[in-house]
Amino acid sequence: MLPLLNGPPWRLADLAREFNTFTSQPELTVNCLGARPGGLGPPGSSGGDATVGVDFQGDEELYQRLKDRLTLVPGAAVSAEAWLGEGVSVGAGAVVEPGARLGDRVMIGPCCFVAAGVEVGEECLLEPGAVLMQGVRLGRRVRVASGAILGSDGYGYVVDQGRHLKIPQVGLVEVGDDTVIESGVCIDRATTTITRIGREVRIGSLSQIGHNVQVGDRTVIGEQVGLPGSAHIGQDCRLGWQSGTLGHVELGDGVELLPRCGSMRKKVPPGSVLAGYPGRDRQEAIEVYAALHRLPQALKELERLLGDGR
Repeated sequence: MLPLLNGPPWRLADLAREFNTFTSQPELTVNCLGARPGGLGPPGSSGGDATVGVDFQGDEELYQRLKDRLTLVPGAAVSAEAWLGEGVSVGAGAVVEPGARLGDRVMIGPCCFVAAGVEVGEECLLEPGAVLMQGVRLGRRVRVASGAILGSDGYGYVVDQGRHLKIPQVGLVEVGDDTVIESGVCIDRATTTITRIGREVRIGSLSQIGHNVQVGDRTVIGEQVGLPGSAHIGQDCRLGWQSGTLGHVELGDGVELLPRCGSMRKKVPPGSVLAGYPGRDRQEAIEVYAALHRLPQALKELERLLGDGR
């Protein structure tokens, strides 16, 4: 493992020596907050060119010689026990805890938090303020937008003698390759197993994914969608904005919930299209809404007929 350059300060002469180069101003100093020359990889690997958290001031010529090997990030806090692949970038104010593993070309935005033991696949992007709590595993090329929280404590309580007691949530969150998680999304870690989001999934802003939920590949989830604990969503589903289900339900592959649909069924067959609340077959929902629209006039007509009968 290459040494972690912690400061402040570092003399430019010492920094240049670590990178096997030279400086014309050896007595100047820089602040190095979690900088690694040459990068890091898993045990036995040669590492890469990632250098994290350098607040570089002083020798411009030295900077020009090192700039392709440095990611300039004042104020990042990267543990010496984290594993970094090639070309990793960590933004200002971000925290990467011990045991976290960042794959090649991962970009961590300012003020992000990556908890101990988190695994982030190659070429993932965490936008500013994204949070990955313990037990999160991201595949490759996942984008997590600002303010999203993955691995938050699952919502589980039991009432005992009038008191709400917390049920420990000790499971994981797994996110497949090429998935996009937009701003403000919350994905709870499982109680004991895995909350799993498939490959190429899209989750819109401000949606809530409960503990133990399973979302199939290529499913698209709109904004402000709520999926309670242990819901199973199939592949290629489409959930419109502000739609939702009960907990412990199963939506088959290709199911579509139109916007603001609330599915109360325990099992929805593949290919179904539901609308309204409670969710009905789309054509049935259209007929129900049409009948409701005609209801005031129908009531007036009924009252008139009853009045005439007297």
